[in-house]
Amino acid sequence: MAKVSLLPRGFKSKAEKTAIALRTELGLLASDPLCGFKLAEHLNVKVFTPLEIFPAETNIEDLVGSDKGWSALTMKTGSDATIIIHNHLHAPARQQSNLMHEMAHIICCHKQPERHKGINLPFIMREFDPQQEQEANYLGSALQITRDGLLWALKKRMEVAEIAEHYNASPAMVTLRINTTAVKKQLGYMGY
Repeated sequence: MAKVSLLPRGFKSKAEKTAIALRTELGLLASDPLCGFKLAEHLNVKVFTPLEIFPAETNIEDLVGSDKGWSALTMKTGSDATIIIHNHLHAPARQQSNLMHEMAHIICCHKQPERHKGINLPFIMREFDPQQEQEANYLGSALQITRDGLLWALKKRMEVAEIAEHYNASPAMVTLRINTTAVKKQLGYMGY
């Protein structure tokens, strides 16, 4: 059964424009790779690993181990600064995807429910709003690989693995973007 889209009308188009606008602000082309760490710095968001946040005696493997399914989270500090804590044990391409997803939450101004204030972090990581997650999934993937960038790569006859390497993305992310943007259909109309 197909997953029901909770994205508001026009969200995908707006997400693609946002991804290109942020690249432009950073002096990049739509086809250029965008580093999640540089985007966070540009948006004044500090990025931390659990090693930098939790006390030295904390067993980090208990929080971010391979069987925990934890990638990253966005939160407000006591001084109202927005920070991201990410799983530094993931592969670099996965870290980029995780950061882009969290940056998407910030760009979309997603709010954490009030009930999460003062709660232990591992519990926060298990609750989410389905519409906000779909928005962050789409915008995050557009931040990592713009639709225009994907068209550029496919016109150059780049293979999925080459596109993944260019954007520091996983092959699965490239395939997801190809499937969710209908670029192959557009290229077919253009005679590619």
